[in-house]
Amino acid sequence: MGVTPGLHKGEVALTFAETRSHFSAWAIVSSPLVLGFDVRNATLMAQMWPIIANTEILSVNAAWAGSAGDLILTSTSNVTFPHCGTVPGVSPCSVAAWQVWSKPLPNGGAALLILNHDDTVSSVSVPLASVPGLACAASSCAVRDVYAHADAGSATGAFTAAAVPAHDSVFVKLR
Repeated sequence: MGVTPGLHKGEVALTFAETRSHFSAWAIVSSPLVLGFDVRNATLMAQMWPIIANTEILSVNAAWAGSAGDLILTSTSNVTFPHCGTVPGVSPCSVAAWQVWSKPLPNGGAALLILNHDDTVSSVSVPLASVPGLACAASSCAVRDVYAHADAGSATGAFTAAAVPAHDSVFVKLR
């Protein structure tokens, strides 16, 4: 975590939202979480602290209920980035405009990470029946906003992220 410019000419650092999304993507697939910046840099540490110290992201990463987390839904439209490979400007790639990742949590819950790769705000609806291991899929699920550390109501039938900002994400736990 902590993608900063410097290896290739023309590189730019990730925004706060992109960095948070990047860290969350590693967390939802149970990856070891590694800091890729100089922790002695007080300015960077202050910027990254709200992300790396988010105990709810860390708890999703550490939870185990039979799966490390998987991609469960993608948009039908793609976006193309010019700098996806190891050489900027030489290796463009195309990815789904948005993706939904899910990880089963103990006691029949699940975490959902909705990544918006597009340059525009996206609304994404996730049918609860499509979420592996979700015990409340047939009824109503309580929703917890992982980023805000707050309960966010309930979802019945589907969880809808009504306005996922460009290059940002929504991270929730359902139970």
